[in-house]
Amino acid sequence: MIAAYEGNRPYIFVSYAHKDSREVFDLIEKLSARGYRIWYDEGIEPGSEWPENIANHLLRADMVMAMITNDSMDSVNCRREINYALSKNKPFLAVVLEKTEIPAGMELQLSSQQSVLRYNFKEEARFLDKIESCSYMDSCRIDPAADSSDEANTQKTEHKVSGKTKPEIRIIAGLGIILAALIIFFAVSRNKPIKEPLEKNEPTGTAADSSAVGPDSSAVGPDSSAV
Repeated sequence: MIAAYEGNRPYIFVSYAHKDSREVFDLIEKLSARGYRIWYDEGIEPGSEWPENIANHLLRADMVMAMITNDSMDSVNCRREINYALSKNKPFLAVVLEKTEIPAGMELQLSSQQSVLRYNFKEEARFLDKIESCSYMDSCRIDPAADSSDEANTQKTEHKVSGKTKPEIRIIAGLGIILAALIIFFAVSRNKPIKEPLEKNEPTGTAADSSAVGPDSSAVGPDSSAV
């Protein structure tokens, strides 16, 4: 069984009833062999939410291919996927695998969409060719040059990130420390009190002290002479 496509390139979202798995998987394998990227529900992993997983892949898809059978029309999930795809104006292709009784409301919605009827083709190769000729199919086909270029760019980006992460962190940390030190320095400088300059005619502290001491010295003089 072909693995469902997981990547960033354009791909086809396949909606189908699990009861039709055998026929649908066979068709998926043949389209994949012709070079198409296809995502389909392989079975949800334990713990994951089915609606979220389906909706996310459907929204990212470039095209929706609905496998129409009596079982898919009886499936609530299949009808929801079709309605959701059409509500989001997704490029749409209905592949009718068997003569199917389609409910009136669904038939109304599908009547304006492109479709391929499997039972109108005796040869499977012509049936596959008809699917390939439908609009938007080419955008989901693998381009070896583009895909390999994308893969190379992804690897280069991962290598660049892993190789430069630590030095860049050190540089940023160093710049942060320097910036913090400068901010602290200027903050302290601005808060430091500024001494007022002395006026030219104001005597210095030493002179003032000497003049103040003068009278005391003269006052001491008589005591000395009395002794």
